[in-house]
This record gives sequence, C-alpha cells and structure tokens, in this order.
Amino acid sequence: MLNKPLVSAIMPTYNMGKYIGDAIEGIVNQTYSSWELIIVDDGSNDKTEVVVNKFKDNRITYIKQENRGRGAARNTALRYAKGVYIAITDADDISLPYRFEQQVSFLDSNPHIAVVGGQVLHFTDKTQPIRLASYPLSPSDVRRWYQKGMMGVPHPAAMIRAKVFEEVGSYCEECLRAQDMELFLRISHFYNMSNLEEEVLLY
Repeated sequence: MLNKPLVSAIMPTYNMGKYIGDAIEGIVNQTYSSWELIIVDDGSNDKTEVVVNKFKDNRITYIKQENRGRGAARNTALRYAKGVYIAITDADDISLPYRFEQQVSFLDSNPHIAVVGGQVLHFTDKTQPIRLASYPLSPSDVRRWYQKGMMGVPHPAAMIRAKVFEEVGSYCEECLRAQDMELFLRISHFYNMSNLEEEVLLY
C-alpha cells in the first residue's frame, strides 16, 4: 500500500448523527485501504460526536468547529487533507465498497482527467436504492451538460485531484446554495471531467 496514492475523504456534517455511522462504515469498508477520512462537524448539537467516537480507526480525523456552513466545513477539511486525490463524501450518503479502488484506478490511468464521478443510486429511509438518471461518461458530454446548466458529475460521488483546488480555489463560502455547481463550473473551464459507468454511491 506504500506505493498507492493516498485518498483524502472529506465529510462535512451538521446534525447527521442518525446517518453518519453508515456513511463512515462506507469508507471503512472500502476495498482500497490507503485513505484518510476528515470529518468536520459544523457545530452539531445532536449525537454526531458520540457516533464518530465509536470508530477506533487512526485514519479518521474528527474536527469540530462553530457553525459556519457546509462550504466552510469542506474548506476546513481541505486544509487538513494530505491526499493526492480528494473524495467527496457526505454524512448521509454511503460509498459502495469498490468506489475508491475504481476511481483511483481510473485517475491513475487517465492523467488528462481531473475529476471522476460515477453512477448513483437514490434511496430514502423507506425506499430501496434505484438509479434515477445516468450521468455522461465522456469529458465532451460532461462539458455539454454543464453548458446546459446541468450537473455533469454528481458531486457527492466525485473524486478530484488535490492539485485542482490549488489552482482553481476551494468552495465559495458565500454561495449558500449550489456550491457544488459553482465549483464544478469553475473546474470545467480548465479541466476534463468524467464519470464511471459503474454505480459508486447510495445517495
């Protein structure tokens, strides 16, 4: 594993104690083991910290800050991240076991691609996972989606080269909605983005 690139999974959370345990399990159960998980608790007042502390894995870092919004929480995580790749992981989603392995393999084999997502299965507390849409695979098709104002790569399923944030900047904290679209529109002006045809996330 020493020769495998480190993946930094960043997970902002605010009062997600009901779900975050499953989200963390999704990372712990990855077939790719060279990862760190940086959880930034944005001022939760529920049982989030109690749930996180049940995981005794030295690859997990828990940071608590005053409530400043999801963008600020993501940016805090980015400042701590040491990985070559940044995996977006939300506290109420579940990464499927092969997600990191598949995405790292793709990025390693495609140096011209800066961001890779994958297909997503949607679920609720009462419904089974189902695919509601299929995201485009080729960079040209992804770019066309963004040109039409559509999200070409599902943000919660994305893995991003860390150097991209150094070059285009981090999340816009003043943008209270659609921070993911704003970031990806910035990235799409300079870099190629793609998706795997495999399902990688339960959303």
